[in-house]
Amino acid sequence: MSTIVIIIIVLVVLALIALALTAGRRQRYRKLEEKATVHGREAERHSARATQAEVEAREARERAQAHEQESRAAQERLPDRD
Repeated sequence: MSTIVIIIIVLVVLALIALALTAGRRQRYRKLEEKATVHGREAERHSARATQAEVEAREARERAQAHEQESRAAQERLPDRD
């Protein structure tokens, strides 16, 4: 009878250890998922910032070209100083 009790106790202890290990694995997996989600959001935010910076750079180049064209046109309108 005592052998059966010892076997049952061992099985219960093994089941508790397995349950604890499984819970720990689930918790680590959940934390990794959260980190991946956070990093994904940060990547999207950085991508949006990069896109915005590209748009602003393109607009700045366009303004510089327009300014250069206006400058050339103004210089052509100036009388010659010979």
